[in-house]
Amino acid sequence: ITRPALSALIKELESVLDAQMFHRSTRKVVLSDLGREFLPRATRILQDLDNAVGSLSDLKALQSGVVRVGAPQLVASTWMPPLLAAFERQHPHVRLQLVDMEPDSIVAKVRNADVDLAVGGERGDVLGLDARLLFEPVRVAVFPRNHRLDRRRASVPWSEFASEPIIAFAGEHLRSLNAALHAGGAPELNPRMEVTYVATAISLVSEGMGITTCPQFAESLAHANGLATCPLTRPDIVRRFYLF
Repeated sequence: ITRPALSALIKELESVLDAQMFHRSTRKVVLSDLGREFLPRATRILQDLDNAVGSLSDLKALQSGVVRVGAPQLVASTWMPPLLAAFERQHPHVRLQLVDMEPDSIVAKVRNADVDLAVGGERGDVLGLDARLLFEPVRVAVFPRNHRLDRRRASVPWSEFASEPIIAFAGEHLRSLNAALHAGGAPELNPRMEVTYVATAISLVSEGMGITTCPQFAESLAHANGLATCPLTRPDIVRRFYLF
């Protein structure tokens, strides 16, 4: 904006308010006492206006376009499908793209705008991203039906689970789980076998090679394979999942 145009706007503002907002001299222009009092109020009004325009843009954006949603493979194959189907029924003109990915790549994909938003587990490298808590699933034991743990009870203690042949998940997952068990006064797991994917563990359980655990949102995979599940407690171990 040019200086003459700015001067005209200031004069118009002072005329409407019937108050002097600035003190002028040949060397500088400074806010008057009324101007200093008025500035934060005007700033808030402009911010509210910006927020309202942004909300309107968000609503208009839901009428059409493409939304790319990222999620780890396990979340994408269990928790996400019914939510995406419900969203499409409400917004039939919005095209959804579900991008299943490795958990460690989620934050980078959001930062690089490869996806518009993503669902993922709690992480420490999300500085600068908006992270909103979605859910906190407990872990469930997965075992064959008619197994000794299958007593139609409300929960299974980790101490009892640990006494079975266990198929666990390798690497950092097992280390963090054992750390949580130790902190909760439960015995650490000494697995018979370690694998990478939940689907692999569930298939091995189906063949009678042991029992395993998975997040509660994924127990549908176990049920589809004819297996039983039960929440694990004492201690309760949850993992927070966020929308980034």
